[in-house]
Amino acid sequence: RRLDPALVNFDRERSSVTRTGGAVFEEGGFGKGYALDRALSALGNNGAQRALIDFGGQVSLFGWPGGLDVAIAHPEDRLRPAVVVTVDTGSIATSGGSEQTFVIDGIRFSHLIDPRSGRALPARGSVTVVDARGLVADVLSTALYVLGPDEGLQWADANDVAALFIVPTASDTWEVRASLNFRSRVSAIRLVAPNFTLED
Repeated sequence: RRLDPALVNFDRERSSVTRTGGAVFEEGGFGKGYALDRALSALGNNGAQRALIDFGGQVSLFGWPGGLDVAIAHPEDRLRPAVVVTVDTGSIATSGGSEQTFVIDGIRFSHLIDPRSGRALPARGSVTVVDARGLVADVLSTALYVLGPDEGLQWADANDVAALFIVPTASDTWEVRASLNFRSRVSAIRLVAPNFTLED
């Protein structure tokens, strides 16, 4: 009940948020992105010409005109790269259910909760978002994971979001689906794990 979105009022004119009924925010969906933005801002304000910070699951960088290769982990094994993208600046955040999972009646669930139902979501691949701001990339990767690959990709395209979905198939293969903005935002998308295909 304390996670009900109806208990939170966002006032755009006053740039304020009001909580009622004991509503709570859990920073897991935005904490890394916020911290990365603050860290990069501090580096830039103190004269840094180039920076790369990796918080595990999210990377932020600036000052790499030729671009850097950033690996996106296999949804079932964080230590194994599946896709490599080339980015010169911004933040790359990935949300998925590869690590914090639990099994009920033979079904594996992730630690991510759908706020519409209050239920844990199944482990269903991962979502990566690239944005100039770490906070935005962090929030949107989680939100798009909640929406799922079909609805999420439609929303990303409609809202000009750079999103990449890694989706399991029934045949033990993986589909990589990139939004239009993602394809234009990164210099290259390379598949580096077997049984992965990039959707046209």
